[in-house]
Amino acid sequence: MHVCAHAPTKMKLYKNMPTAIVLPEHPMPTEQFAAEELAKYLTQSLAISADITDKVMEGVYSFVIGCPVRNAAATAFIGAEEFAAACPGPEGIYISIGETGTLIAGSEDADNINRGTLYGVYEYCERYLNCCFGAYIKEGVPGGEVVPAYDELTLPNEVYCKAKCDLTARGAILQYNNWVWDAEHELNAAFFDYLVKNRYNSISTWVGIYEQWQDMGLLPELEKRGLTVGAGHHHAFTTWLPPYGNKHFSTRYVEEYPEYFRLQEDGTRWKPDEGDIFGGQIAWCCHNMEMIDTLADNISIWLDKNPMVRSFGFPPNDGKAPVCCCDGCKDHTKMENYLFFANNLIERVQKRHPLVLMGIGAYSDLHACPEDMDVHPGLSVDQSVWGGNGLRYVGNPDGSGFIGTEFDENMEAFRKKCERITCSEYHMGIYGNRHRVMPCADEMQTMRKYFIQKGYSGGSTQIECFNVWNNLLNFYCYARVGYDVEQSLDMQIKAMCRLFGKGAPYVEEILRIYEDTVNGEERINKAAIWFREHVDAEKVYDLYEKALAATGDDKVAANNVRMMRMAFRYSMIDPELSVPGDPISDEIIYMARNFNSYMTKTGYGITIAVNYYLKDNKFNIRMPEGEVPDLSKTDKWYQFA
Repeated sequence: MHVCAHAPTKMKLYKNMPTAIVLPEHPMPTEQFAAEELAKYLTQSLAISADITDKVMEGVYSFVIGCPVRNAAATAFIGAEEFAAACPGPEGIYISIGETGTLIAGSEDADNINRGTLYGVYEYCERYLNCCFGAYIKEGVPGGEVVPAYDELTLPNEVYCKAKCDLTARGAILQYNNWVWDAEHELNAAFFDYLVKNRYNSISTWVGIYEQWQDMGLLPELEKRGLTVGAGHHHAFTTWLPPYGNKHFSTRYVEEYPEYFRLQEDGTRWKPDEGDIFGGQIAWCCHNMEMIDTLADNISIWLDKNPMVRSFGFPPNDGKAPVCCCDGCKDHTKMENYLFFANNLIERVQKRHPLVLMGIGAYSDLHACPEDMDVHPGLSVDQSVWGGNGLRYVGNPDGSGFIGTEFDENMEAFRKKCERITCSEYHMGIYGNRHRVMPCADEMQTMRKYFIQKGYSGGSTQIECFNVWNNLLNFYCYARVGYDVEQSLDMQIKAMCRLFGKGAPYVEEILRIYEDTVNGEERINKAAIWFREHVDAEKVYDLYEKALAATGDDKVAANNVRMMRMAFRYSMIDPELSVPGDPISDEIIYMARNFNSYMTKTGYGITIAVNYYLKDNKFNIRMPEGEVPDLSKTDKWYQFA
């Protein structure tokens, strides 16, 4: 990354300035969207109504979108060869500000995505217009991202260049619950915006969720934001080898081809109840080549109809189960069987879809990298931080919750066998955490620099449209630090805290208290409880009081402070046990009824998991009945402007 000034001269943007945004003649979806986003923020910031065109117009300040190979107008700023040397990519950003025009370009990545150009627009808005895209809130309520308004703005005549991303894998794992759930949500659009603005570049999700997005017409929204999709998860098995058939494949495989499934110790083949098909871990026979051929055909048929899917996952089901007892499987470990299956499956799928990758997971007791087996180049191995010895410890700034542990050692072993090795994280905590605050942003930079050193590709973290406020700094930092590891935690905190206006210094102090409280003492499933028991709550509450008072008449900043404080308040007073009948305060019930986005289709982007409990392998929420006081009439923390 570098910024270099061309000359001491400066240029000025001013209200209602004659402006054009110049696209390539044949723009990619991301380039078209980049132009629309730039036009939107110029209007919000400076009341500039910019025409979007493919021609440079005389007497009009031009924002040129796209690199010289894509847009001839860019050659007025830099030649194609010089640009390629300065910004080789992938996902590089190049911004050149001049007196008569500005170039915003992404590296030429030859992938028909060009998300670097879109990143460039957001970088321009953050760096030069002082915007902050660190949050969102319910539509119609002041809050979420911040876009300052100006009558005029003087900018330096300079070049900003980020030559390439530091880690290519910066993914979001979406489930909408911990099990099969409804992906229709009013916050989807805001959430997709949030992801790309904060440098997430891919989504991993269930096949069922992807197909629901498809039915809702959301796939173009993902495409224009450059968000690639990896489909699979626990729906992989039931979609592409459905035991009792489905809308794609009518064959009832468990009945018509029982030999496709795991041979059990009693000599029978695995056969689930028709309504309980997500158990059994590796429920299929990994050495049945006819099954693998059938599965490859089914996946290829599905991919033919879903060209946006760049990768598919075929992970095991949750839980632990014995290895298949057939002659092909019985003398091998689970991971050896799983890897044999995966190698053969991707080899067959790539004959029809050579660019599609397959993801497999190292998870729980299906973990250790086989010493004497190769990994097909089409496989991407995802190391979960839930391994043979349980979940990893979190929050230590030196990265020791991961570095040097079994997770790191296993990733290193796989890295010697394959190009793509990633780490699957839980920066919202696992679902049993109930979405309480679990600070661990301070270890991210250390871990990402270590990933680069080791040759790891990066990773993904679980995040949902309904819980961004619960662990806002974790989610803000995760992909941004992966994109640019030189962004220190202090830099990230200061940038994100633009959300809080004049209350920013107090929220900055709060976030540093958060991060200093959790330093690797507990695993992911208990770290939020550790935080609640050890944080200096009195000091934090006092700082929130000062932050809210400092925001004055700034409604956006004030509401953002309220949302941050609500996540903390919920984490401090939420009942610890996850069973029906726990005592629940009126305040928690009020939060849940008025702000909660979990298991609803609306809300403020925060999860208040009231009476959140496990039943029939599904997490449920039971809202207490009865009236509670209307806190919006008595408590400033719930008086949203």
